[in-house]
Amino acid sequence: MQVSAIDHVNIITNDLDATSAFYAQALGLERRDSPAAAMGFQGAWLYDSADNAIVHLMWNDPARDMGEGHVPGDKTAAIHHVAFRCAGFEAAKAR
Repeated sequence: MQVSAIDHVNIITNDLDATSAFYAQALGLERRDSPAAAMGFQGAWLYDSADNAIVHLMWNDPARDMGEGHVPGDKTAAIHHVAFRCAGFEAAKAR
């Protein structure tokens, strides 16, 4: 499998609006609603000028266990996952 880029970083936050505003201003990104809102998750995706959603934000909802063990603001514990853009998944899976 060939990795060509980091696709996105998913960050858990206790303050969705402030975190969105920070990344939008600091990196020149545009905030849009997360597609996961349709499943009841509160979040935002931040897009670059090429229309890539490179930062995904997820509200640390205490009613869900998605953020369990992640403490926003505590070193790197706010990072939920990093996703890579890859090619050749079927060949890698077969191998």
